[in-house]
This record gives sequence, C-alpha cells and structure tokens, in this order.
Amino acid sequence: MDSDRTIRYVTPPAFFYGNLLLGAWLADSGRVDALFKQDVPLLAGAVGASLFPIGFIIAGISTLILRLMFAPSKHSYEIALDDDAWARIWRSLKFGRLPEKSKMNRLNAAQTYDHELLPKKTHASAVRLWTAFNIAVHSCTALVLSVIVGHWMLHIHWSCCWVLITLLLGLLFGWIAMTTWQRHMAFLELQTRRVGEGACEVPKPQDQT
Repeated sequence: MDSDRTIRYVTPPAFFYGNLLLGAWLADSGRVDALFKQDVPLLAGAVGASLFPIGFIIAGISTLILRLMFAPSKHSYEIALDDDAWARIWRSLKFGRLPEKSKMNRLNAAQTYDHELLPKKTHASAVRLWTAFNIAVHSCTALVLSVIVGHWMLHIHWSCCWVLITLLLGLLFGWIAMTTWQRHMAFLELQTRRVGEGACEVPKPQDQT
C-alpha cells in the first residue's frame, strides 16, 4: 500500500481513539488512569493492529455518505466539472466511439485522464489535494463515530466539553474538506485547458520513471 493510502487509513482511527480517550478522561479521569495501569504494550498492540480495519470501516462509511449526498447530482463526488471541461476530457481521450456520458463513465474517463495524460508532477499535486480531502472527511466521520460508540457502547458520559470539542474539530475538518475539494476540482479543470488545448503533451514512457 502506498504512503498516501496508508495515511488516509491511519489518521482517522487516530482521531477516533484520541477522541474516545478525551471523552473518557473528561467524564471520569480515574477510568483512564486505571486503563493505563493495565498492560500498556498489549493495549498499544491492540490499537495498532486495529488501525487499518477501523480505518477501512470509517472510509467506507464516509464514502457511503458522500455518495448519498451526490446521488441526486449527475456528478460523482470524486469528479465534478462543468460541461466545457468534460468536452475537453472526452476529446483528449480520443475515443473511437464516444461512450454514454453516465456517472460511471465520467468517473472512469476522469481517472484515465488524470493518470495517463497529466504529467507526473502535476498528477502528484492532484493526489496530494485528494489525499488531504479524504483525510479531512474520514477524520470528521471518525469524530462523530467516536462520540456515538463512546456513549452507547462504552458508556462514556456526553460531557458538554467533549461534545463542544468534537463539534469544533468536526467543523474544522468539514471546512478543510470542502475547501480542498473545491480546490482539487478547480485544479483539474485548469489542467483540462492545458491538455485539451494542446499546451501539454502526453508524457512519454521515459518521463514516468
């Protein structure tokens, strides 16, 4: 697994566990002290082993929510461009026969365009924006899940301070996700003008090494 995906799967669970500990400490600091008096290496191992599975679950829930939010739209949350940008993408891919402009075909065309036509460094910049968006969204979901799981499964009292901190962090991550998503779409739209208007050559195989 590449480093970008690793960060996307590890960071949200870290916020999940961190917010659970915060809530438990605010509700009953003695409970947290008692927890850390147990076998710390065993606890650390259990947390470490669960990071990727929990990260995968959090990412799945986030993706489901995003897809439901964009269900009424003709666009996927993964790519939303205006008609002119899409026309440039379709032309750049040089289809022998233009496929149906369905949501799935748009997504596949955008991924092909991004990975095949954009220069390596430009594609890397797009990946960084997309990674930042996913981390922000999944971390926001992790915070919400930590409050739900903490209260209903671990019986952690919903203190005003815990709820307020979670809300503020959630709003921050939500704002980061929204602004990063907008910047990512604007970045891709600009690249369609460069490639679509012939200002950027399709990279040769040796340029990708």
